[in-house]
Amino acid sequence: EYIEDVKKSQKSNCCICSWSKSTLAAGCFDCRLNENSCVCIPCFLAGKHDQHHSYLLGNSSAGNCDCGDPNLWKPSGNCPHHPGPDAHPDISQMTPENRKKFITVFKSAFYGAFTSYDVTISWTVFDWMSKFIQFGDGIRRCCSIAITSLGSKFFFTELLKLERESVSIFIDLLGKLVSDQLFALRMGSMVIFNYLALRKKITKFILAGNYDKKNKPIYPLVKFLKFSFHFFQEKPLLFLIKEKKFNWVDFAISSIQLVLEFIEKTDGDYDQCHDCDVTNELNYMESILKRLMKMDDQHENLQKFIDKYSKLLLKYESKFSYSFNLHVMNV
Repeated sequence: EYIEDVKKSQKSNCCICSWSKSTLAAGCFDCRLNENSCVCIPCFLAGKHDQHHSYLLGNSSAGNCDCGDPNLWKPSGNCPHHPGPDAHPDISQMTPENRKKFITVFKSAFYGAFTSYDVTISWTVFDWMSKFIQFGDGIRRCCSIAITSLGSKFFFTELLKLERESVSIFIDLLGKLVSDQLFALRMGSMVIFNYLALRKKITKFILAGNYDKKNKPIYPLVKFLKFSFHFFQEKPLLFLIKEKKFNWVDFAISSIQLVLEFIEKTDGDYDQCHDCDVTNELNYMESILKRLMKMDDQHENLQKFIDKYSKLLLKYESKFSYSFNLHVMNV
């Protein structure tokens, strides 16, 4: 009865459909804001994207619907059911008492699932949270606040310990939260700020040899970083630059250098480059640079980046042949 009463005030202004196995989805050149942006088939049809320059994705193995998310989908392309986010759904759709209760419960549940050594407990709690936040944006915002309030040190430490069986349902939970604007900002800034350190962990594990790519710590970390393209958006990047004095020039150069060093040390070994997910790392840097190029106040830093990047290329150009290695680096 209590839950039914809370549900009465809930709205879903953004689609939270997500999937972790091969699923039919769709893209739209007229409406997408990112090359990875896509929508579920119901939103595709309701949004009349069949009348646009659109296409079907017949083998989308993992993803989520971006309908209603202004970071990834143009508002003009939203379907009638998902007009776009409510700025403060935890306030407009929740009473102060219910808001506090849900944040407390979600925080305790997520902490318990993330730190549990029992796969069944972790999987069950993540699944329970995923189903619960489907009731509406107010409850979903409470979940976003709960997870991000635990902090980056806790999140990324426990991520490495996550068992393989729990990873897909964990990613599915995050997929239902990415269109929440507060989650996108908080988790996005956490991911970008810690991204280089996480990448260094992967390269260290792989270069040490005798690693198991199908189990922790590599498996959950690689899966999470593949999913993290959702967080390389303009708002979290601007937040870090303005509020945290984030030095994106050194961040980007160090990230690219890490890729080049890894390819050099592995002699461009395909399996190791694939396990390290080298291509995505460069794609993320490209995503950041595309956004920064549109910012008038970043022209000076862009020039600094070009100068440092040029020197980096000169250092490594003689070390690679025009074959697989250069194809991977996209240079």
